[in-house]
Amino acid sequence: ADVDIAILVVEPKGEITQPERDLIERFKALRLPAILCINKIDTLENKEEMLGFLAHEVELLKRKSSKSATTKTQLENEKLMAKLKEALAEIGKPATVTELMPLVELSNQKISALLRIMKERGEVVKTTEKKKSFFSLAE
Repeated sequence: ADVDIAILVVEPKGEITQPERDLIERFKALRLPAILCINKIDTLENKEEMLGFLAHEVELLKRKSSKSATTKTQLENEKLMAKLKEALAEIGKPATVTELMPLVELSNQKISALLRIMKERGEVVKTTEKKKSFFSLAE
């Protein structure tokens, strides 16, 4: 059967999961138009933060699909990631996103998105204990 469009329904969490990213990449490879639906978005306290996070995620997806020059956003993100590294070094032990928030003065979603990039680059290590994610600097 021919497919005209894909609809991806996700939960309003701090990050898009790897299986969801894989689906998005597959949609792009098939040149299949897709709609991203956020389930239970009405339950969020701060919808503006989620919309900002999604705009950031869209930027990341665009960046992966095009080899464009470094943008202002990318430069800002590099500075923020350096700030996150400093905060992790200052804490000196694996830290949660919540613990990092007051040190770097960023939203939960923004920190999560930046840590994901840093994890992909091998700059931080993510461990999970009792359903909590902890981040530390890579050796």
